[in-house]
Amino acid sequence: MAGNSWLCVVQYWAAMEKPPHLKCIAPWEGFSDFYRDLSRRGGIPWAPFLKWVLRGVPGRGKQEAVTEMAEKHETYDHYWQSKQ
Repeated sequence: MAGNSWLCVVQYWAAMEKPPHLKCIAPWEGFSDFYRDLSRRGGIPWAPFLKWVLRGVPGRGKQEAVTEMAEKHETYDHYWQSKQ
């Protein structure tokens, strides 16, 4: 798999599933720290942006309420550490 931006993030998610046929990922120009790169870019809360981005993100019953968690965890803490 190869790609940047959103395709980079999708590669991370796919690799976490550890499918036997996946041998390599090549992510570039994507974010790896959800708190610093997306949720609180420059220290400014992006909750409205997150609501727009995540409105259609599917999950396997494991999707978190990221915008609500961003409001509950405004500073970098154990919740954001678990996302790295």
